[in-house]
Amino acid sequence: MSELETIHNYYERKVIEEIHSQYGSSNLIDTQLADLACIALNKIPPRYIRNDISKTYEIQINKRNKKDKYKYNNKNKEII
Repeated sequence: MSELETIHNYYERKVIEEIHSQYGSSNLIDTQLADLACIALNKIPPRYIRNDISKTYEIQINKRNKKDKYKYNNKNKEII
């Protein structure tokens, strides 16, 4: 597998898992479930990554930055 083949939208698997969880036992057929996934994915911004570990790291950094921003703003009585 080349490095180019490892690129994927981080949210694809998450959305598909959620659709299977929510609608897997419904009367919808596979093409309808695929359409539902496409609709959901088109409503959220894509996040292309090479592996899930890099996305996990990015999420941790973003959470830390939000906490730091909240602490700073809370000390200064500012709301952003």
